[in-house]
Amino acid sequence: MSEKTPNLSSLPPELHLFILQELANLCNEDYAARPGMGAYASVCKSWQMFFEPLVFQHFTLAREDLFEFSQVTQDNRRRSLVRHIWLRLEEPSAIQHSELGLEQYKWSQPYFTDIIWSLWTTISQCKYYFNAPLYGGDLSTKAKRDLFCKGVRVDSKPLPKVEVVTGFFTRRAYTQNVRPEVLFLIFDSLPRARDIRIERWRHGLVACENEWRNGMQVDLPHHIPASLEKLAIFEEKGPRNGRFNLIPNDKLTESVILGTLHLKRLFLCFFINGDEFFQKLSKSDMTQRFSGRGYHELTCLTMTSLRLKAKIDGHWDMLIWRSRVIELLHMAATATKLMPKLRLMEVWNGGDGNASIFRYEVIDNKGEISWQSTQNCDPFEQELIEAWKKVAQDHGLNGLNVRPATLLSGDFTYYGSIIPLLKSKEEVLHPMSVAQMT
Repeated sequence: MSEKTPNLSSLPPELHLFILQELANLCNEDYAARPGMGAYASVCKSWQMFFEPLVFQHFTLAREDLFEFSQVTQDNRRRSLVRHIWLRLEEPSAIQHSELGLEQYKWSQPYFTDIIWSLWTTISQCKYYFNAPLYGGDLSTKAKRDLFCKGVRVDSKPLPKVEVVTGFFTRRAYTQNVRPEVLFLIFDSLPRARDIRIERWRHGLVACENEWRNGMQVDLPHHIPASLEKLAIFEEKGPRNGRFNLIPNDKLTESVILGTLHLKRLFLCFFINGDEFFQKLSKSDMTQRFSGRGYHELTCLTMTSLRLKAKIDGHWDMLIWRSRVIELLHMAATATKLMPKLRLMEVWNGGDGNASIFRYEVIDNKGEISWQSTQNCDPFEQELIEAWKKVAQDHGLNGLNVRPATLLSGDFTYYGSIIPLLKSKEEVLHPMSVAQMT
C-alpha cells in the first residue's frame, strides 16, 4: 500500500467543492472565524476563485478601511464581486482628533466630508451594480447624544456620480441623525438608485426636528432620483413631548406627494400622517391637479395614521373614534383613484396596548378589504363598502370581498410589535430592524 499523502487536487471535484463549502459555512457560523476566509482565498488559484466572491460581496467599512478598500478593488473582476457596502460614520477618538489636527468644535464637516468623498470616489469608478447602505455609529452606546444633535454635516459640493449603486439605506439601530442636505447630496449622486430606505430617530429637541422637517419639505421633490421605484421612510418617535405635535406637516406631506408620484412602492411610517396624505389626495382640486400624472405605477402603499391609534382614557369615546376611522377609510378609497395599479394598501398604528390595521389587497383579480383591531368594532358600514366596491370596479377587478373584522389580542405596548402582522413588513423595515424591535 502506498504511504503517499493524497493530493487535494486528486480528489473528485464534488468532494473538493464540499470541503470548500464546509470551510465557508464554518466562517459564516462563527464570527471569530470570518477573517480566516480571506486567508483561505490565498491558498491557491482554485481556492481564490471560490472564496473571493464570498469575501468581496459584503464590506463593512470605517474611515481607516477606505484606502485599503480602494486598493483591493482596483481590479475589475473584484469590483464586479461587490454587492453590499456598509459605511460606518463614527466620531473620531481623542487620539484621532490629535493626529488629524481636527478643530475642537468644527471638526464634523471636514471629517465626514472626507469619509464620504473617499468612498464615493472609489465606487464611482465601478461598472457593476450593488447596494450601498450608509449607517452611522453604534446607537446603543451613543443614543442620547445622537438624539439631541442636528446630525452629520458635509460640504455642499456635489458628490461624484455613482452609477453602480441601486439601493441605499440607513438602519435605525446604527444611524446618527443625518441632515436632509446630506441625504440629498447622496440621492443626487445615485442616478440608478431603485430602492431607498431611511430609518431614522426623531430629534429629541423640537427646534432641531422642526429644522430637519423644514429641510425635507423644501427640497425633497427636487432630489428623489427619477430611477427610483421604492421609497421607505420609518421614523422612530424618540422622547415624548407634546410640543412635537405643534410642528406643521402640511407642506411636508405635499412635498412627499410631489416627489413620489413616479414610484411603484411607497412606505411612510410616522414620517407623515396618513390622514393628511389621503386628505390631500382625496380633495377634488388635488385630484384634478395630479390627473394624468398621479400614482399611476404605484402597486404597494403602507402608511401610519393617527386616527387608528385609540388613546383610551377617561375622555375616549368608541363611537367618535369609529366615525373618524370610517372617515379616514373613505378618504383612502377616494385617493386610490390616482392609483390604478394598486395591489396592496395597509394603514396601521398602535402602541400603549392597542393596535389597528386596515388592508386593501388584490387577490386573484378580486379586491379584498379587511380590518384587524384590539377595539371590538367594525368600521365596514355599507356606505364604506360601496366606496371600496367602486375602487375595485374602477381598477377593473372582479368585485370586492369583505373579510369579517378580526379582534386582535396581544401586548402591543410598543408599536413595533404590530409590524409582524403587516404583509408589507419586510418592505417597511429592514428584517434585522424588525427583529430588534420585536
